[in-house]
Amino acid sequence: MDLKRKREQGLTLAELLIATFLMSVVFVGVTAAYISALKLFQKMQLNAGGEDTISTNDQYIALEHVVRRARLANKVVLGESGNPFDSLDLTKTYQQVKFRLDYNPATLAPNNSPTGTTSDTSDDQWVKYRFFQVSGVWKLLWKTGTAEAGDVTASDPEVQPNLKVTNYPASYFKAEAAASPGTPPGVVSISLTSLVGSPERTFSLFTVVWNHMKTDAS
Repeated sequence: MDLKRKREQGLTLAELLIATFLMSVVFVGVTAAYISALKLFQKMQLNAGGEDTISTNDQYIALEHVVRRARLANKVVLGESGNPFDSLDLTKTYQQVKFRLDYNPATLAPNNSPTGTTSDTSDDQWVKYRFFQVSGVWKLLWKTGTAEAGDVTASDPEVQPNLKVTNYPASYFKAEAAASPGTPPGVVSISLTSLVGSPERTFSLFTVVWNHMKTDAS
């Protein structure tokens, strides 16, 4: 009978105090670990890029912007004024690349969604990228339009604002392979080199892209 009554009485004050103390220890430990991880993350962000520097995240975002549209292209044109594409020389590099898409180049939504219009290229859009020196500073610029003609100019917007591109030819577009000598490229490589971190250091990204979207009217 005494044992049953003791069980019905619940926890004693001492037991409650001990439980509260143990919970406080666990909470303090978790909080300390969180604060430590947060400070480490902030330090890494500061080292990677502060207000006047750029982190590698911006570089990856810029490269992904180009790659996503390159993969959807049904036609690729390399070269710029004064440096035309040479289909017989796959060692040449270029400042500019143009992709023709059966998609909205801004939203990447297909024309006549969701099927697209692969047999009709009259409604296709062009998206163009160029490494361009503006007032002594190299930038990655881009533009869209309905025609292949026309190069990216200094007044066009940046792909990623404040991206510190080192120069051309450290950053470039290049044909890696073609169906046969003398034909447009089927595989394009992209090199993006910029200054990152504080103190600044050179960081390069390189990728190879297959433009796999085909059209019945190429």
